[in-house]
Amino acid sequence: MTSETTRFEFRCWPELTSALRRDVETRYNLAPANRRTDIYFPAAHRDDLLIKLRSGSRFDIKACIGWQAPLEIWQVQMASDFPLTPDEQAMLAVIFPDMDCADEPLANPADALRRLGAVAPVRAVEKVRRLSDAGGLRAELTEATCAGIAQWTLAFESASDTQVMDELAALSLGLSRNLSYGAALRHPALFGGAIA
Repeated sequence: MTSETTRFEFRCWPELTSALRRDVETRYNLAPANRRTDIYFPAAHRDDLLIKLRSGSRFDIKACIGWQAPLEIWQVQMASDFPLTPDEQAMLAVIFPDMDCADEPLANPADALRRLGAVAPVRAVEKVRRLSDAGGLRAELTEATCAGIAQWTLAFESASDTQVMDELAALSLGLSRNLSYGAALRHPALFGGAIA
């Protein structure tokens, strides 16, 4: 399934001071924490793509199709259950030309881990997320752990750039660096940087 929906997104990895946490919890009606593990497959030289198994079961690809500083503009390219369709398989073959595509689509999550893991790093990220969805804005406060390293991330997304910018201003986050999960997994100060 391909979606034409685009979203303005901002994700930072701040030191979660008690003041910032209080401000976030006061400003947003965050739902109780939910847990999930997403498995990322960072493609070489493709910082514009987020490729993952969502909760270890659904296959997702998002593309950063532009910037409206400091925001990134993301579009869903694939959000699919298994097995993948021939068109979805062809998309993967372009991203991972060394993958064994054969004539068989990725049949299940274990197949995806085996075949993609042979050509790309595999980064499992455990997430404890608190979300708020109101008025078209999603706010997210998450503790993300990869390879034993835990970091806090705060994110906003909306179809409206103004809506996200207003939140950054309200929380004085305008000077924070916007780093997607893909960029954070490569960043030496966050998750070690090395993708092997």
